Amino acid sequence: MADKNASDYIYDRFGAVKLELIHSSSVFYEYLSGKPIGFIGNNDAVYNYSGVQVGWYEGGILRDVNGAVVGFNDRPTDSPRPFLPFKQYAWSNISPDVLFNPEEWSS
Repeated sequence: MADKNASDYIYDRFGAVKLELIHSSSVFYEYLSGKPIGFIGNNDAVYNYSGVQVGWYEGGILRDVNGAVVGFNDRPTDSPRPFLPFKQYAWSNISPDVLFNPEEWSS
């Protein structure tokens, strides 16, 4: 069984750490600022603090609302998954740190 006090670092498509997920609270934090920006709700759905669903987190893969990969942890088990950490067809154009700000998705 996984340690509930553990955390996962979430990497972008280039292998840079962007987020930290604290398992005990299911809260995502911006890696550099330490600011809480979202959480995991029911059925692995990911929400920002405005209550907007922005994606899913399952098997170590963070996906946007369209199912495209936004980021991944050190031990992804979700399948199918893209070849990590290289940019592939299954990658979202949204960066993990921008995922929680839908108003910035088109930027």
